[in-house]
Amino acid sequence: TSGTNPAVLNRTLSFDSEYTRLPTGNYVNNTTFRFTQPFADNRMSLRLKVPLVSTAVLGEGRFGLGDISTKWTWVADINLKTALVVEAELFAPTASDRVLGSGKWSLAPSINKNIIIAPAYIHNFSFAGDSDRASIHRGDFDLYVVYTADVKSWWVTSDLALSFDYQNGKTPAAWKVQFGRNLGKLTGGGAINGFIKPGIGIGGDRAFD
Repeated sequence: TSGTNPAVLNRTLSFDSEYTRLPTGNYVNNTTFRFTQPFADNRMSLRLKVPLVSTAVLGEGRFGLGDISTKWTWVADINLKTALVVEAELFAPTASDRVLGSGKWSLAPSINKNIIIAPAYIHNFSFAGDSDRASIHRGDFDLYVVYTADVKSWWVTSDLALSFDYQNGKTPAAWKVQFGRNLGKLTGGGAINGFIKPGIGIGGDRAFD
């Protein structure tokens, strides 16, 4: 019920806020609502993500709706040691302000093998949208590792990401660590969880500090 196992699909409602400081000295803050609904005997799920974005990237404050996305997840194979998870996320250009979104429809399919040490490759490409906005063509390699305490009440995750931005010829990288804890149980087997997730950008092409 912690949400750290990508092969266990639970009905989930989450709300979080992420502050990112850019190398230019500006900032972006994403406040995101997510809802996940499993189906097909918990072998598939659909997730809706609605972001609210605030930024001063152009020297003045902007706030509004970002690009809404929906993600389909399929646990294609699972046993006691490993799992094969296939996903695809569709991003829509719903931002209320030009600087708050990409202006493009984009699709990000991914494949994820294993459930404790989980390497994944995601390829994100745009296929429609505003012709005057930059195209999206990026590959993301992600190494996700989970440590859970024996009492199952808290956990630590490590998330190392390396991107290959083929459109702009850059390779930004980042490392994030999540410290999470169970805050209580819900009737029906659910749980309330809280976490913090600090991270740093790596290399000269890093997207944030």
